[in-house]
Amino acid sequence: MTCGVTTSLADEYDEHWVYGSDYVPWMSARIAEALSLSSSDRIVDIGCGTGLFAREVERLVRPARPIVCADPSEPMLRQLGTDPGSRLVPLLASAEDLAAGHVGLLYAQLDAMWLKESAHHVADPAKTLQGLAGLLAPGGRLLVAMLLATTRPARAHGCPPVFVAHIR
Repeated sequence: MTCGVTTSLADEYDEHWVYGSDYVPWMSARIAEALSLSSSDRIVDIGCGTGLFAREVERLVRPARPIVCADPSEPMLRQLGTDPGSRLVPLLASAEDLAAGHVGLLYAQLDAMWLKESAHHVADPAKTLQGLAGLLAPGGRLLVAMLLATTRPARAHGCPPVFVAHIR
């Protein structure tokens, strides 16, 4: 299932998916730690949305190369902005597009990639994850991060009502 994202929804997306002021720094640090990210890594955030977590990972890791921010929603990618010195590069693509090789990446191989709370949008997770794993360099790491069902807000089971209202 994919939620359609309009420009107006993309503008307020972060307000609905941040669970508290400490959440983005905390989760971004967990992502960087779980993937053992270093400044030399070639990194992709798949299903990046507005780039909320990639932006914080960039701040923490200070990569020598840009972080590729892949998302199938152009309005969401526009939220990445054009901050001077930003090392986030938007890529209009779904996880399936990347896995199937339908779009080109900045890098021939990747050292690290993550899907944070976006894997549920993938129609065939096994096939897609296998394809994504094929993009990794030897020793590359792939992280799928999802909240536990017992701690996940009820709205995480499908599109939140505010999203549905925007789609209509």
